[in-house]
Amino acid sequence: RAAEAAGVPSWNVILDPGIGFAKKLDENLGLLRRCPELVQRLAPSPVLLGASRKRFLGTLLDEADAKHTTFGTAATTVAAVAAGVDIVRVHDVREMVQTAIVSDRIYREVE
Repeated sequence: RAAEAAGVPSWNVILDPGIGFAKKLDENLGLLRRCPELVQRLAPSPVLLGASRKRFLGTLLDEADAKHTTFGTAATTVAAVAAGVDIVRVHDVREMVQTAIVSDRIYREVE
């Protein structure tokens, strides 16, 4: 709101709900479940979701090495696309581009 009041267009302010930051597992899952609602409430500002390699994925997958949570990241990417999130921050770019392309065709594109 302060940025808008200062004349910054809302589409120039990217909002990140901070998945993984000082949140418990159930809070992160709740954030993912409520992403569509969050995107709607924050519109027209773009929303960024950065779940890639976050600890909660390792917890869910019983995987200590964050580099081995690629499929967990893919699941959060699908959830983000389905929710209308504008930007996803990822580590495994090629894999997540493929995930986002297919998800976009399923959830967003109209034939």
